[in-house]
Amino acid sequence: MPDLGTFDGLPVYGTSAVIGAGAKKSLAEALDIDPILMHDSDTICVVLECRVADIGHRRKGDGWTRNHKLDAEIATIVDPDTVQEAIELQRAKNRRAEEARKGLKQLPGMLLEEHDRGEHELIDKVDGCPVCFPDATEPAAPPAKPKRAAAAKKTTAKKAAVKKGTSRARKR
Repeated sequence: MPDLGTFDGLPVYGTSAVIGAGAKKSLAEALDIDPILMHDSDTICVVLECRVADIGHRRKGDGWTRNHKLDAEIATIVDPDTVQEAIELQRAKNRRAEEARKGLKQLPGMLLEEHDRGEHELIDKVDGCPVCFPDATEPAAPPAKPKRAAAAKKTTAKKAAVKKGTSRARKR
């Protein structure tokens, strides 16, 4: 993560952005000049050029989040092929971030398949991928949870009592 600096002597941990109402006007203006026929469920790509209009800070734990208000100066609809690489890169980053939030980890085989399909070229390197990080060792499997000793002894004693016929359990 890049160094986001400090504010009031405390670290800035994240950023956010809100695009103002100017985006609506800018896009309407672009469509007045170059009208495009769109249908329900169409996916279009819109490129915005924005000016940072305002900056604020919100507390986040022992630091801050830096909030930006963006005013769209101009907007245009572009051919998806023009921005496809950037969109795929962001889609891959979003998926990795969601997996990390959920604590999911991909198996090496799945990572190799992704790498072979070229998906890791979009992101610098993918943690856990044996091709991206050939010298990395596999993390050890988590240790098996030990059985509680008292519960194990109790179960063993019950089984022994049932075998001898001295158990209080009803016989069927």
